[in-house]
Amino acid sequence: RIEGCAGDSVEINLSVKNLGISPENVIITSNYGRLSEEKVMLDAGDEKSVQLAVPLNPDMKDVVIQATSANSYASMSIIIPSSVINCYRVELKSEKEVIYGCARTPTKAMFAVENTGLREDTYAITVSEGKTNTTWLELKPDETGYFEIELYKKKEGEYEVKVSVDSAHAHDEKSLKVVIRDCSGVAVVVLPKEAEICADETKDFLVAVKNTGVSSEKCELGSRVGELAETEQEVAPGDVWATKLMVDGRELGVGENVVSVNVKNRKNDKQEVKVLVHSMDKCYGTYFY
Repeated sequence: RIEGCAGDSVEINLSVKNLGISPENVIITSNYGRLSEEKVMLDAGDEKSVQLAVPLNPDMKDVVIQATSANSYASMSIIIPSSVINCYRVELKSEKEVIYGCARTPTKAMFAVENTGLREDTYAITVSEGKTNTTWLELKPDETGYFEIELYKKKEGEYEVKVSVDSAHAHDEKSLKVVIRDCSGVAVVVLPKEAEICADETKDFLVAVKNTGVSSEKCELGSRVGELAETEQEVAPGDVWATKLMVDGRELGVGENVVSVNVKNRKNDKQEVKVLVHSMDKCYGTYFY
């Protein structure tokens, strides 16, 4: 009887003997496997060993081996029952079927691989997109291993990542939906929000830019009025970039003026301040705060 695990191979030793009184050319056949010899020449009373290598698979039925003489009607067959089980199994698991990430920022997902079979096995890991922190896992029966996928996308959108684990005997695969959004953001604050100056004076305003997103951003400041001490800066997530805006009363003109400061990157923001410019005669004719 043949017993074993699917994917394994067993070797059967066959003994062929000429029981007649004359030489025989014996042809050997089998419905499974590969014979070391398919034809043997035997003198009367001679005996010879032949090997049959049989790869096991769960769908195989009984092994039938036939020995037939090419010289006479002599023939004999044997039937060997087989019992093959699937000893190699694997299960690929993911905590989520859909994950969310940010453009221009690595998006990561964790997967588990469980050896649900009866034999130790080694699995190759492949993904259709991105990269993994390992490309293979060697697991004993009932052991679970883990690996991480990292995906980097510059644009928003929905992406499908196909993940598979393969050994010489087992296979499993999953599809992971990845939704990428633009998580960038900036905010600008200008202080003070209101000011009064004379027509021949200048006023400095504090300009603060905060990166409210999750990735570093190259921010550009602009204002149609006044002079910015800095106009461009790389700002890390959560950091604040502070600079100065100098406003000249002669540039604005007498009266109430609105000064707008803009910050540009993938997301824009602006802040407006009011500047009241007094005429020269008012400034020097009246003392004010």
